[in-house]
Amino acid sequence: MARKTPTAPASVGVAWAYLAYNVVTCVTLVYAGVTLGGGAWPALGAAVLHGVLGAAVLGALANRA
Repeated sequence: MARKTPTAPASVGVAWAYLAYNVVTCVTLVYAGVTLGGGAWPALGAAVLHGVLGAAVLGALANRA
């Protein structure tokens, strides 16, 4: 039953872990994109995607209360 409840402690912990993953991945990809120079568009596109996903998870965590 805990997996089906969005406000269960297990679900909230997974959401925080997913947020941390997206933030670290976004920062890493931006750094890689800046240092690669001309061939950086795929890395920067992936960084934007992870940034948007991170913002969505942060918004969901902020609105859960």
